[in-house]
Amino acid sequence: ILLVDEYALVLRALRRLLLGARPGWEIDMAESAEAALLLIETKTYDVVVTDLHMPVLDGLALLGRLKAEQPEVMRVIHSSHVESLSPDQAQELAHAVLAKPGRPDELVVVLEWALDQRRRRLRDSVNF
Repeated sequence: ILLVDEYALVLRALRRLLLGARPGWEIDMAESAEAALLLIETKTYDVVVTDLHMPVLDGLALLGRLKAEQPEVMRVIHSSHVESLSPDQAQELAHAVLAKPGRPDELVVVLEWALDQRRRRLRDSVNF
C-alpha cells in the first residue's frame, strides 16, 4: 500500500492506524505525487491512497498517470476536498473515495476491499 499526502504528520498517523488494525500490511509513504511516482517506478503496489490537494502535481494528476501507466493498481482518494470532484471524475480516476476526516475503521474497510479486488483481478488474469 502506498499512502500519498503532503503532510508527514497525516501520513504517520494513517500508517500507525493501518498497522494497528492490520500489522501484516506493507505500507510506504510519499509526501508528494512526484515522490509517489518515483516509488511506483521501483516497486509494485496493490493500492495507492492519495490526497487530492498537493503542490506541483495534485492527486488527480497522479491518479490519471496511475490509471494510464498501471491500470491494475487500485486507486483510492482520501481527501478533505472530495466535494471538488465531479461524480464523473471520481468514477473515472478512482475505485473508492473517502472524505477526511472519517471514521478510523473506514479506511481499513476500504483497503481490505481494494486488496481483495486486486487479488481477484490477479487470479482472474492467470485463469486461476
